[in-house]
Amino acid sequence: MSAVKKEKYTEREYLEIERQAETKSEFYEGEFFAMAGASREHNIICSNINYLLMRQVRKRRCEVYMSDMRVYASNYGLYTYPDVTLVCGEPHFIDGVFDTLLNPSVLVEVLSKTTEDYDKNQKFDFYRSIDSLKYYLIVRQNRPYVEVWNKVKEDFWEVQFCDKLEDVARLDNLELTLELAEIYEKIEFKEEDDERRTLRQT
Repeated sequence: MSAVKKEKYTEREYLEIERQAETKSEFYEGEFFAMAGASREHNIICSNINYLLMRQVRKRRCEVYMSDMRVYASNYGLYTYPDVTLVCGEPHFIDGVFDTLLNPSVLVEVLSKTTEDYDKNQKFDFYRSIDSLKYYLIVRQNRPYVEVWNKVKEDFWEVQFCDKLEDVARLDNLELTLELAEIYEKIEFKEEDDERRTLRQT
């Protein structure tokens, strides 16, 4: 993410400004960070995941949100917009506006070239500080690939790697499954992704 201004704001000021803004910005250490637009593939994958989760939890006490729901990582003072958010149980919000979630159960980020390092590293550190979080999913858009990070106990996470369309991402503690063939429905992959092309050139 890229900083919009160098001025420092309080969290309260951020929420007041953000709730009136026409575009979304994340917030960290007193600064706003504008969010870039998403590709067609990114939007399709997010919509597919949202639908797959909704289909499984619609009769359960769970709610699924797309990227307009803010999530607050209180230990770091981070306000962010995950691509897909699932909360099971009663959702808790920062105030009565009900637009900033405190207790996500599952967070999903679909990688792009500009956000990959951040989503896989620093952002994961932020997310792991949220006590309620049980799963963090990292999803590529240029080839079938999903990492399912599962919190086994405090400060200890295990990962399942899925890299074939016939693979199934399992969220066993929540009794949820995501078939990669369905996650990537309507996505056409290039014969060579950018990573392979780079390796051949070096």
